[in-house]
Amino acid sequence: SRGLGDVYKRQDLYDVPKKLSDAIQHWKRQQLAIAASADINFVITPTVKDIWKFCDLARESRSPAFIYGASHIGKTWALQHYTYNPQNGTTIIVRMPASAGLLGMVRCICQALGISTSASTMALIERIKHSLTPDMLVIFDEVHQLIYTYRKDSFLACLEVLRSIYDHSHCGMILCTTNVGRRKFESERNEALQQLFRRGVHRRQLGDVVLARDLKEILAQHGLAMPPKREQITINNITESPYKILAQLAKDEGLKAITERLRYSHKLAHANGKPVDWAAFLAAHLIIANNDKAPESDWD
Repeated sequence: SRGLGDVYKRQDLYDVPKKLSDAIQHWKRQQLAIAASADINFVITPTVKDIWKFCDLARESRSPAFIYGASHIGKTWALQHYTYNPQNGTTIIVRMPASAGLLGMVRCICQALGISTSASTMALIERIKHSLTPDMLVIFDEVHQLIYTYRKDSFLACLEVLRSIYDHSHCGMILCTTNVGRRKFESERNEALQQLFRRGVHRRQLGDVVLARDLKEILAQHGLAMPPKREQITINNITESPYKILAQLAKDEGLKAITERLRYSHKLAHANGKPVDWAAFLAAHLIIANNDKAPESDWD
């Protein structure tokens, strides 16, 4: 939807009637507002702000920029919400497909831009080049997915096409990937990917864990403060430290594991007619953890 509106906005280029162009833009604004309001759990954390500033930098410099970090630390949510804000200018986000190869990637870009995918790969690439302008920002999320393809050289071919698209349009680009993708980039850097890396001098490493400073903001939205390190909570003869649980989840599982426990905490607290607290959080944690355990044999 975003790409369709942006393409038709340039009605002088595509000879689209003004009424149709205005209607598409109005529909686009409505859909973006709906999408933004639907994510009621989204919290603007310090890392989110860092990612947004980095997106601004890529747009301003009109160059490729790389974002690296572990999975489930909030990269995709931050990038998606950046595109929701019309004040950020024309922004396209493309989630890279897994095992799709060059044609699959090119089709995904076309879909994000609102371009027909009924053509050869080379023809589609030319359509993409002529649909992008220097004032735009294109975000390629989950770039590491391009690694998992049946053709050995497909990953390099995909990135070479992105380089050629950039050379034609000179728009800002964000290539977001996990640290697995970064290692793949760097292993090929001195050979096939040298041209792309020399164009993209800006790189942002977000780390391997959910940061405590981000978690404090998320907890505050749920009416909780970061628990003291030595605080212990006991439920059904089980004593745990909420701080240690959070730290372990932040290190091993990521934000989703934490936010789902917070959601479940509200459910349990509401059922008991109480506000959410760390006892409810521990109860939710134990339920989720125990669901992954096999029951003991009852045949003895």
